[in-house]
Amino acid sequence: AFYLLATSFINTKKDIKTLIYSFFAGTTLATLIGIMSFYGIILIEGADRNFNPTGSLLTLGIIAALTAVMSIYELMKSDDDIVKTAAGFSLVLALFYLTLYNNPITWGALAFGIIGTLSVFGTESIKDKKLTLIGIGILATFLIGISVIPPTRMLLLRHRYPTEIQLPLRESWNVSISAMRDFPLLGTGPSTFYLNYPRYRTIFMNQTDFWALRFDKPHNEVLLTVGTLGISGIIAGAYFMWILLKTVATSFLKEDPIIKVVAIMLLIMAGLLFTTHETVLFAFTMTLLMALLGAIGNLEAAKYLTFDASEGIGITALGGDMSSTRADTNDIAGFMAVTMALPLLIIAGLGLFSIYKVYPSEYYMQRALVLLGEDLGASYDYQVRAIEHNPRRSNYYNTYAQTNLVAAINLSNQEDLTQDEQMLIQNLIATAIRASKLSAESVSPLNPVNWEIQAQIYRAIRGAAQDADDWALRALDAAMQLDPTNPRLGLEVGGIYYAREDYLTAANFFRQAINLKPDYANAYYNFAQAAKNLEDYSSAKRALELTRSLLEQGTEDYALVDREISELTALLAEIGIQDEAPTVEELAQRGEIEEADTITEQEPLVIEGERDPLPEGIEDLDIDLELEEVLEEAEDLEEEEAVEEAEE
Repeated sequence: AFYLLATSFINTKKDIKTLIYSFFAGTTLATLIGIMSFYGIILIEGADRNFNPTGSLLTLGIIAALTAVMSIYELMKSDDDIVKTAAGFSLVLALFYLTLYNNPITWGALAFGIIGTLSVFGTESIKDKKLTLIGIGILATFLIGISVIPPTRMLLLRHRYPTEIQLPLRESWNVSISAMRDFPLLGTGPSTFYLNYPRYRTIFMNQTDFWALRFDKPHNEVLLTVGTLGISGIIAGAYFMWILLKTVATSFLKEDPIIKVVAIMLLIMAGLLFTTHETVLFAFTMTLLMALLGAIGNLEAAKYLTFDASEGIGITALGGDMSSTRADTNDIAGFMAVTMALPLLIIAGLGLFSIYKVYPSEYYMQRALVLLGEDLGASYDYQVRAIEHNPRRSNYYNTYAQTNLVAAINLSNQEDLTQDEQMLIQNLIATAIRASKLSAESVSPLNPVNWEIQAQIYRAIRGAAQDADDWALRALDAAMQLDPTNPRLGLEVGGIYYAREDYLTAANFFRQAINLKPDYANAYYNFAQAAKNLEDYSSAKRALELTRSLLEQGTEDYALVDREISELTALLAEIGIQDEAPTVEELAQRGEIEEADTITEQEPLVIEGERDPLPEGIEDLDIDLELEEVLEEAEDLEEEEAVEEAEE
């Protein structure tokens, strides 16, 4: 809708210049705010040193590169001192942010843009502007130099931007192609990569530091289209790129350099689709650049546009009453734009309505998370309001379930509970169960995270319900079906059997986790504990030795494992048993560990069967709840039958 309206109502050079200057003034302001945040000048409460208005360090880097390209164009083309001053200021900020961020993608976009812009002017124009180019070169050299020389580098780069984690290209290709293989025509649907990733990811990811993460986007936008939209998305995307490249190629045949510069920036954005994924601002920028080219094309087709290398875009009458003809054409163009855009405007209206429903819930949940460690009662209330506004978000129910569970556990630890407090504990547990069931079984049953949360809820009430472990195993089985290469799930299942003292079954599941991730220290450690309980001390010792080889010396975990190995060595000597030769599987695992260039980051060692199943960080919250308020909220969201079932 924006594209259609923009291409129809832009009809003068002034309109185009206004749009360009407005957009890049906004990007310059965003860059300034990002740089200020980097140095601790926080303008918005709750923001940190990585904050900028675009919501992404990479997105800001991309638009900063475009800002630098447009600034260089204006410095070489414009004769207006005010415009040149503004362009110089924008260029300094853009280059400074790019230096601070130091991302190869943004540097590549800038280099391509500068080369393309310089090619627009020709040899003679470049010679005339050699002083300007020398000044730009000196500025760039200075900024890069101070970021490389150690004294100034330490002074300027007191804070380092975090590296944005991106799914490797190889794994992105595997996941997207696998999804298209199973859903060839329409794919799995928009915004479903977060479901595709755990389903199709390979064991290779378990050898990286990202093994415990679940990605919701692939390496780039092209692979996102392949995996989620299938053949139809590929055809639509290919057609879109063909039209875009055709439009860009046509723009280079024009004489006015502004058209070519806009085309170059659009080409940069199109190329970035193969290196990163879109954000809202990224897509808007592409649409704006396409709209500018489309508007220029419309003006040319209407015979009002002339191209003059010195004046830029101009309006020329071709005989007759220019103002009358132009007014009639504008009226027709406006009518056509509204008519064509009407269906899209209706869809946009529906989108705004959904935002009206979604935005308050996101705000309430954010407030709930902020207050979670400060005021559990207020956090509880915000979570209820978030669910009321948007009952289709599974993560709301997960957080709500965990909060209810924490409140119930904290309250149950108090002494001399009254009847009302006991009833409150039952209601809180019932609400936690109900919320986790809604999340996993109704709202988003294909998301393994929801089943993991449900298993945590059941494991936490193990002492209050005889069959809680069985329900937890069912939930984890569903999670393993949806995320078959995740070693963490096998460890959790083994932990349940370990707590049941079924050490043989537990050892088998720990072994499965090891097979999925041969450098998983916690899996070896838990296997060793199960083997010790099975009195297979030789296997336990070998597993502990593998565990120790994966840990950093000097840590508490390393000392713990070293001590247990010494104890087992003494025990084996005492009972007169010699160490057995390792199995072929153990030799292969040892070989993989020794051949690995680096060992992935390890989680703290813990005996899974003795681990508190509650999420880390919320076990020790102080409860501050009004009984009447909590009972009322719990009853609002909990069906009476579910409460009775949980009580039973």
